[in-house]
Amino acid sequence: MSELHGNLDFEALGTLIHGLEQISAMELLGSTEQRRTVIELRSVLDELRVLIDTIGHEHEISMQWDATGPIPLVWADRYGLMQVFLNLTKNSIRAMESVATKRLTISTTVGEQLITVRFEDTGSGIAEPLSLFRPFQSAAQGAGLACTYRGRW
Repeated sequence: MSELHGNLDFEALGTLIHGLEQISAMELLGSTEQRRTVIELRSVLDELRVLIDTIGHEHEISMQWDATGPIPLVWADRYGLMQVFLNLTKNSIRAMESVATKRLTISTTVGEQLITVRFEDTGSGIAEPLSLFRPFQSAAQGAGLACTYRGRW
């Protein structure tokens, strides 16, 4: 086991496992407000990439990452963000099932006191955009949506 000490890949895997354990136990934790802390958004996106690159390959989806450059620290719920990002990815994969060109682009933009994380896919689009934010829709399915998370830093 000593040969694994200091191995960056092994440490990254440990961090990823810990993150997945936290996500799976989220419903047992207190309110989101209590879980917020200063986090490195870059590391959340790196973990997301590890999780979804293989899934994208399995579904023949071109994964494009445009999250270069420095990203400031943010005040957020790390595991809540990861869950949202995973859900957006899942929706994008489902939306691209029936299209020929399958591409998911995840990008970041840093502005003054604002960071935008954007998920954009080549899915078929929203059949009824006016009902998009109506709660409790039966048979709700994801479809070609560009979604943006904006956080303050």
